[in-house]
Amino acid sequence: MLQDFFMRKSNKTELLMKTGKNAVITGGTRGIGFEVIKMLMKCDINVIIGCRNIQQGQALLEKFRSEEIKTGNIDVFKLDISVTESVKEFVAAVSQKYSKIHYLINNAGIMFGPYIETRDGYESQFSTNYLGHFLLTHLLMPQLKAAGEEKDNARIVNVSSCAHVIGKLKFEDINNRYIPGEAYAQSKLAQILFSNYLNKLLEKEGAHVQVHSVHPGIVNTDLFNSTHLKKLVPCLPKLLFKAPEMGAIPIVHACLSPDLEGKGGTYIHNCKIYSTSERAKSEDLQEKLFEFTKELLKIEKF
Repeated sequence: MLQDFFMRKSNKTELLMKTGKNAVITGGTRGIGFEVIKMLMKCDINVIIGCRNIQQGQALLEKFRSEEIKTGNIDVFKLDISVTESVKEFVAAVSQKYSKIHYLINNAGIMFGPYIETRDGYESQFSTNYLGHFLLTHLLMPQLKAAGEEKDNARIVNVSSCAHVIGKLKFEDINNRYIPGEAYAQSKLAQILFSNYLNKLLEKEGAHVQVHSVHPGIVNTDLFNSTHLKKLVPCLPKLLFKAPEMGAIPIVHACLSPDLEGKGGTYIHNCKIYSTSERAKSEDLQEKLFEFTKELLKIEKF
């Protein structure tokens, strides 16, 4: 919260017109995602939303049009990012309609809560925050590569958290013991490790795609509803945390800023390139997680 306060002047970005560009975002019907979509539409971007409630996603277009946002468009497809089969069905539907994806925003996430296993048998925070987005990125890679051009890379943005600094990966027990905070931190560390490693692979390949991880800040969203803080002092988050719009700004910045062109593999915090934990920088750990995840998802070639 102190970082957000002292860095607030840097937390701004220009909403550049990007007519003809397509962006995929997961879980964008409320909170930070809602504000990201609103900003992207102001840039005349076609936003493809993957969410569980299609009607809720479709209602956003009418809402934004009523707010006099005449640019951009919204297309909605059903997606439960925590379920492998749902991710595959989402990609199949999107691929039929779109040959190019210029921005992939892996935004959907959950925090804390009780121990729940997904349909595929993985702890829900690891699956929702990381594993599903790994698979989604893999399956949309052809469209991302098709969209990228020299000096105008397609961009993958993984919405992570400062919680990654206390994260540890437990390969021998990826579902954890279960301590909610530990599981959350593990999933957020995994996102950054994946972002950094994938960016290196794409650079070696010469693909015009770059990858960023973003900490949106401590934002007053529904993620905190299950925490003791919001239950005991419900007014405090509104006073101390960022508003969702402020949390959306660094995500949009990672997508659009020309200053970040060619600077993939970086962690963005309040629209600045910021240092991650030493563990997140470990190339050995990045590779180990990447290969481990490919094996979990039965991916032979990413």
